[in-house]
Amino acid sequence: LSKSGKKVAILESGPDSKWIGSHLSVLPNVDLKNALPLGHAMMIRGITLGGSSLIYCGTATKPAAFIKERTGIDTCVSRRNDGMLIFAHEDPRNLAMLEDLHAEGYPVVLLNEDCTTELDTVAIHNASGIQAVMNYLTGIGHRTIEYVGPHPLKSMERHRQQAFIDYLQEKPDLSVESKVLNGPAYPQLGYDLVEQRLVEDDPPTAFVVYNDLIALGVIRAVLEAGYRVPEEISVVGYDGQLIGSLVYPPLTTVSIPILELAQTAVQLLIRRIEQLSVQVDDRAAVER
Repeated sequence: LSKSGKKVAILESGPDSKWIGSHLSVLPNVDLKNALPLGHAMMIRGITLGGSSLIYCGTATKPAAFIKERTGIDTCVSRRNDGMLIFAHEDPRNLAMLEDLHAEGYPVVLLNEDCTTELDTVAIHNASGIQAVMNYLTGIGHRTIEYVGPHPLKSMERHRQQAFIDYLQEKPDLSVESKVLNGPAYPQLGYDLVEQRLVEDDPPTAFVVYNDLIALGVIRAVLEAGYRVPEEISVVGYDGQLIGSLVYPPLTTVSIPILELAQTAVQLLIRRIEQLSVQVDDRAAVER
């Protein structure tokens, strides 16, 4: 990568790996330690470590993101970049445009996105993380486990929640009592949902939480209700953010290899660019 000399456009809209068609899923790890924080800064670090020249266009996640993303795509193409890397892409209105660019031979790679397109995609395999958490919790004896997260509107929200539901449906012999607690996405969601839940007389013995930030609110609500963590109620987050290690007790979480995720996406994009260059050279040689 350091010798590639390629120009890579990155558009942001909002340890083992395996090939799945044209998609690559990076599997998260589960342990009691905290990995690198899941954030755009770490994504950019992983991308720029490759030595490629970088054009970064942030488009946020507001309604105007569709227009800003479309403008960014147009800008990247007009500047004749060799390829485009887009992460956290969610807007289907721009997906058709990206697929058209791909069909025309323009290299496009999606990062951290749902694998439901013909575009090359590097994605977190969310289901494997949830499955590992559930194996761990049921393995130490938990039989009343509840999931806490936002309404599943985005792909990652859907995948993590559905993985929890699928796990229990596929293992009825475990006789796990479960419930899904949902609400609008905001920082105090975990606290508010679990505070209301623990007013009831039948609290679960474990909460599986959509991400670490929401999990911190869950821990606070559990402690304020008079329960000990993890002796009486276990809490498991997702993402491996550093903040999880700064609370007491430290948060058990699913850590995601952010640098590997970003570098894998860049490697895939560079490979596509180089393959295109070879095809162009071959056509030129035939024409001569």
